Amino acid sequence: MEVVIFYDKEAEWYKQCMSEPEMDCRLYFRPWEKVYENEWLEEGGPSLAAVVVNGAAGMNCCHEIRKRSRGLPVLWVSDQEGFLAESRRIPVQEFWTQPVSCRLLKRIIQCMLAEYRKSRPSG
Repeated sequence: MEVVIFYDKEAEWYKQCMSEPEMDCRLYFRPWEKVYENEWLEEGGPSLAAVVVNGAAGMNCCHEIRKRSRGLPVLWVSDQEGFLAESRRIPVQEFWTQPVSCRLLKRIIQCMLAEYRKSRPSG
C-alpha cells in the first residue's frame, strides 16, 4: 500500500518523523504544488492521499485530488477549523485541525488504510 503525503513548508517536519519504519505502507512525500502533476496518480497509484497543507492551498490541493480521483481516500490536516465545511463539500474522508502530532497522524493513516483494505473486493 502506498500513501502520498502532500505538505507545505509548515508541515515539512512530518517528512522526518513519518519516515520511521513502524508504518506498514510505503510513504511518498510531495510538496503540495506537485498535486498538479500526473505521475502520482498513474495506474496502480496510491491507496491514500494525505494533505497536510494549511488554508486555501490545502483546499485547492484536495479539490485537485478529488478531480483526478473520485474514489481515493483523502485525509486533510489544516490549521483552520473553518475549512471543515469545505472538506465535506469536496469531500474528504477525514479532516483534522492542527496541531496533529506525528504519532496521531500515523494512527489516522493506519486506520484509514485498514478501512480501505476492508472496502476493497478481495480477488
